[in-house]
Amino acid sequence: MTLAGALAIFESKVKATGYASVVTRREPSKAVQDGTCAVIGVEGFIDEAVLDAPREVHIVTVRRYVIAGAEPEANIDDEMELWRDALLTAFWGDFNLGDNIAHGLPTETRWELGYGTLERTLYRFMDLTIGWRVDVAYKFVQ
Repeated sequence: MTLAGALAIFESKVKATGYASVVTRREPSKAVQDGTCAVIGVEGFIDEAVLDAPREVHIVTVRRYVIAGAEPEANIDDEMELWRDALLTAFWGDFNLGDNIAHGLPTETRWELGYGTLERTLYRFMDLTIGWRVDVAYKFVQ
């Protein structure tokens, strides 16, 4: 599975949570709609090999943007936590990324809240970063 393939799966899962008004595969450079989520491929590397194939780690960050000040900050942060929980539930329960890989083991998960400005609009955002070890060559026999 390529990183592009992983990004497509992540995009689908983000849409399925129902918390994203728009999902894009790039980090926006202009003001965005409230609730926009960006799926950003951060990096990938090979951490080990098995016989004739590498095991790759794909690291993806999903960033959700909410316009700051549109509602009380505590409400925005509570909604961000609900979104984070829904997304982690979707990923942690799918160890083969929809039967696209033989083995996908979450290797890291971290999140961070922050503020950022795009075109003079202040956003509250949450970055959710997930790393997966991917066995790209083998499928389990059922």
